[in-house]
Amino acid sequence: MTAERRERGVTLVELLAALVISAILIVAASRIFLSGNRQFLLRTAESHRLEDLHRLKGVVQGLLKRDVDQCSGGKLSFRGGDGGMAGEKEAEALIKGHFPDLARATFRCLETDPNHTVLVEWKDWFQPRLIEYSVILKKNGKADTLTGSWIK
Repeated sequence: MTAERRERGVTLVELLAALVISAILIVAASRIFLSGNRQFLLRTAESHRLEDLHRLKGVVQGLLKRDVDQCSGGKLSFRGGDGGMAGEKEAEALIKGHFPDLARATFRCLETDPNHTVLVEWKDWFQPRLIEYSVILKKNGKADTLTGSWIK
């Protein structure tokens, strides 16, 4: 006669196997979560950078609608002192009031020559016909450059 042996319960090997499999599943799930979280943070930071550049473009183009007083050596100043910063007239200081992380802002003012064939440097006659700008914003160790032009 054979003695039948019925086991009730879980053996140690089965318990260890279940623990190892559950540990592998937990590690895989946490890696997926961490990877997704890292992607989310990177995309959010990029979105904030783009938002700042879009706001910067709006501020710069809003300023360029004003009447230009002087434009030389990369500096631009406006007529009147209604810039909101205690009568400030210089474009770079006005932009820095909105964006403290501004590294540099350079401007170049152009107008057509008397024959209306080419663009030349602005000579303080009327308002410049074209203003080119380059603005560098440094934030969190990254520098973003916004360049463009404005036609009056």
